[in-house]
Amino acid sequence: MMKPRENLDPALLHDLRRECATILGRIENKTLPEFVSDPSLQDGIVLRLILIGEAVKKLSTNTKSKFPKLEWSQMARFRDLVVHHYSRVDALQVWEIIQEEVPALLAALTPQE
Repeated sequence: MMKPRENLDPALLHDLRRECATILGRIENKTLPEFVSDPSLQDGIVLRLILIGEAVKKLSTNTKSKFPKLEWSQMARFRDLVVHHYSRVDALQVWEIIQEEVPALLAALTPQE
């Protein structure tokens, strides 16, 4: 029997995949200089990263344990940094996350057929 918190996990995993796909779609064919020079794009991406962090915080421990290679706590901590210390967010750091971490997260959470 699923615990109440685990009942939310399928929807949260769906949200995580959707947010990753949205981020990747928005940066498709973008370069680092284009990203850095577009504050609106940065803001949109950072909002999606916040949503990822929120979903991660709500996932059950059981579901997280099924993906041991993912750095769940790091995702949640980045969300906290962005929300509480937005001025400390660096565009290069965000770029690295969306180039490396977001595709890896999406790949890990996408069911293999």
